[in-house]
Amino acid sequence: MTGIAMEQRKRHCWECLRRSLVCDFTEPECKRCIKSGTQCPGYGEKEPLRLNWLAPGKVKSRTRARKTKTSGHGSKEPMITINERAKNPDFLIIPRSCFKVNADAIFDAVDYYNSAMYPFLVENMVGNHPGVYKIQPAHIHAGVARPDYLRLEIVCMSLNHRIHSAKDPSYAQSLAPTYYHFRGLILHSLNATIANEKARKKNINFLMAGILCLLLADAHQGILFHWRFHLQGIQQLIALRGGLRALAGPGVEPLLLCYAYVTVLGDTSSPADDLTMSTTLLAELDTILEDYGDKPYTFYPFPIPLFTATVKINHLRARAAALRPIIPPTEDLKTEATEVLTTIQTFNPTSFAESRPPKYRPDWILLAQTIQSAVAIYCIASLQSVDILPYSAPLQAAKASHRQTLYALLSKSLPASRFGTSVLWALVVLGVDAVHDTPSMRSFVSQSLGPLSRRQGSYVPLLARDFLERFWASGRTDWDGCFDRPYALAMQWTVNRHGLR
Repeated sequence: MTGIAMEQRKRHCWECLRRSLVCDFTEPECKRCIKSGTQCPGYGEKEPLRLNWLAPGKVKSRTRARKTKTSGHGSKEPMITINERAKNPDFLIIPRSCFKVNADAIFDAVDYYNSAMYPFLVENMVGNHPGVYKIQPAHIHAGVARPDYLRLEIVCMSLNHRIHSAKDPSYAQSLAPTYYHFRGLILHSLNATIANEKARKKNINFLMAGILCLLLADAHQGILFHWRFHLQGIQQLIALRGGLRALAGPGVEPLLLCYAYVTVLGDTSSPADDLTMSTTLLAELDTILEDYGDKPYTFYPFPIPLFTATVKINHLRARAAALRPIIPPTEDLKTEATEVLTTIQTFNPTSFAESRPPKYRPDWILLAQTIQSAVAIYCIASLQSVDILPYSAPLQAAKASHRQTLYALLSKSLPASRFGTSVLWALVVLGVDAVHDTPSMRSFVSQSLGPLSRRQGSYVPLLARDFLERFWASGRTDWDGCFDRPYALAMQWTVNRHGLR
């Protein structure tokens, strides 16, 4: 063995060096790191960038203030205090004692998010989403004062991604107990706050953020039966505050948008007689659209007109299901359905993309066309399922045309990483309507969802593949026949609560 090879083999990984452990030199990741659930930083020449975690009472680091020295002009350089340095977001000392529990887990989760999840999220987005950013020391510093149910969310999120993006099933399985341990800590923290009336009233916005984050974490982990309970809890908190209009305040906007997004998308993949949609909720969603509907990433990847149409379709389904089987759909429901379908079909993706930066305009057009065809299929198929729209030859032909268009658009967009998770919902819509098409189309959907799960680091695409394949084998062909219970097709990983006060 050459000297160079010996040198490479005996080089410890940076994590083992940091923890003063003997590395086993396995590449690309050492087994000691894998067993401890830590992302191995590897054996590179340059030490990876890390936050500086200090034990209580310790105020030293490689960048600590040096003793006063004299410059060449005879003047003394001023001492830089810790408080002055803390104003610099690149240098924040955060003692372990600031975190009541699990400082190492939070540190490792932040490190994993910045090195693995953040690059993925940036690559799987058209344009520059303002809500996607690296976690900086300043964010960690701001989180010190937050309750455990918010601090520990990053741990569950990173474990979720590790579990579902792992190539080794045994490694993924070994992480599951750790995920449920931290999920339990989050639930305990939430329950303690909710049980305290004073804390509950004071921290309603924080509680909403915590429950939303738990809902998204459960969806990505594949915990199927709890997301509706989380949603009901959020609705009760909104009612306690006096409705959406009363929820004004710093940082509340992302909570409301996430709440609306999860509610609306969840209803599209639920039976018509088990929707959260109601007249009251419709008014609340109208409030959100009125206040926040003019921003490009409000309900990404949905253009606002198409998201609004989806809200109206859900409401039509809920109203028709409430009448069945005693009363058939009324003429006003049928008229509203026709108007919604016309709005969808007259939507112009090119005009929609004109306000986007020229660099990303072709991608925005392709994405808008994809969502348009998916929403058109959802409108026709789901409203036919509750007898609002007829199974007439013109409507069947229109749906078939949109299905072929969507198939072609997804065949073009899915291979490009920036579209992957953005078109998950559209891929599921194609899968439901593919029951009317060829085995090759159904195979395309099924084979696309598996790799998408690993790319996204989420169970959601596998969940979709499971219920679609059951539907295809069931002999049913109507939209509601696909959904035996409500499913949360979550595409969002977390909710931005950095601005909450």
